[in-house]
Amino acid sequence: MAASEVWVSDPSFPGDTTVLGEMHLTGMAQEQMDGAADTFASLPRVIGATLLIVMAVLGSAFRSAVVPLRAVLCLSWMLLVTFGLGVLVYQHGVLQSLGIRPFLTSPDPPAHHAMYWMTPCIAFSILVGLGLDYDVFFMESVVEHFDAGYSSREAVVEALRHTGTIICVAGVIMFLAFGSLLIGASPMINQLAFHLCVGVLIDCFVTTKVIIPCAMAMLDLLPGNANFWPRKPPPALTEPTVEPLPPLRRLGSLRNSLSDNARRSAMSPHGVRSMQSPA
Repeated sequence: MAASEVWVSDPSFPGDTTVLGEMHLTGMAQEQMDGAADTFASLPRVIGATLLIVMAVLGSAFRSAVVPLRAVLCLSWMLLVTFGLGVLVYQHGVLQSLGIRPFLTSPDPPAHHAMYWMTPCIAFSILVGLGLDYDVFFMESVVEHFDAGYSSREAVVEALRHTGTIICVAGVIMFLAFGSLLIGASPMINQLAFHLCVGVLIDCFVTTKVIIPCAMAMLDLLPGNANFWPRKPPPALTEPTVEPLPPLRRLGSLRNSLSDNARRSAMSPHGVRSMQSPA
């Protein structure tokens, strides 16, 4: 319930105002305003808690302190660009001249254009999940090649070669799924679909393909394995020792000894008797 103070002034004294009390308003519009105010007041805590949980999960999964920091920075870059484009389109009306309904703002003057308050709140959670999904998929391949003996730079190149096409195809599929919401009649759904489509395309084709490899290449210039610090590569595997086969001459002598024993048993009286036919 929204509350506001009621001020009353005396016309004979222009500077004299008196507070009579508070006036409480109720209704659908007032409830939405209170909900929006409470949500945006809690949004910084939600963002901070989400990023801390992301860093803790990635740090424990990859046993590194640099990987979660790099992931959060790249994720924050993608979110800033996505919401910045949303502000340009729906608050400043940069695509208003195209006449495409999903990109049209309200018929009010440009000073009153704004996004729906639920759009950034919903889009933030979905984009964080999708961005981390592609990042973890790529980094898992990088760590796999790094543990196999590749350097940091070589591991990034090999991982990009193995996973780049898969990530792009997955991004196109999600773009088509979210893009279907742009043909809806609800402006809030159109705005949400715009943010999701832009975020997925940026993450799959720019962040994963350009930003993350460039960031890891810059970190590779530092001494040591800065990309995975304090993770250490596993020790090199030694070749297993194989016992040599017995020489052929030993096998030949063994075969000769077996043949001699068989010949003696055949020439013995028992052997000759056993070979005679009964009378």
